[in-house]
Amino acid sequence: MRYNQFIREKAGVSPIIATILMVAVTVVLASVLYVMIVGMGSGSADLAPLGIWSSSDITGNTTATYTFGSFSYDVIPIDIKIIVQEGDNQTFTEFTGRLQNKTTPMFLTGNNTDTMSITYQDNNWGANTIGGGDKLFISGLQPDTVYTVRVFHKPSDQIIQMTGDSSSIQTLP
Repeated sequence: MRYNQFIREKAGVSPIIATILMVAVTVVLASVLYVMIVGMGSGSADLAPLGIWSSSDITGNTTATYTFGSFSYDVIPIDIKIIVQEGDNQTFTEFTGRLQNKTTPMFLTGNNTDTMSITYQDNNWGANTIGGGDKLFISGLQPDTVYTVRVFHKPSDQIIQMTGDSSSIQTLP
C-alpha cells in the first residue's frame, strides 16, 4: 500500500515542458542530419574531377588526336572548356549547347581561331557525358611546335588534372 501511495504522490514533468523538449531535440537532430547530407553532396561541384587521357597522338605535322579515358565522376560536355596552349598563345574551345550528333565541331575563341579547328567525337552517343574513347581531333596546328591541351571544368572553375598519356605534344616538322 505504501508503494502505490508513493507513486501517486510523485509529481512528473509538465506535459507542456515535455512537448517543448521533444520538439527541440527533433529540430537539433534534423539540423545535424541536414548539415551532414549537404556537406557530402556538394563536393562534386566544388572540386574538379580527375581525368585520364587514354592517348595523345600526332597524326600529321598540323594535326593531333586526344582520346579521353575516364573521369572520377560524370562530366557533361557543356561543363568543360578545352585550352590549347602554344607558348603564351591560348586557344579556348567550348560547347555552346547540347551535342547535336556523334561528331560535333567546337566553338573557338582566343588565338589562332582562324586556322585551328577542334572536333569532339562522342564514343557513347546519347549518354551526354564525356567517357572512355571520346576523342578530340585538333587541326590547324603549326608544324614542329609544342602544344599543351588542358581541360577546364567550368562548374568548379578549375583545370582538371589529366593523367595517363601526356597533355603536351610536339607536331612533326
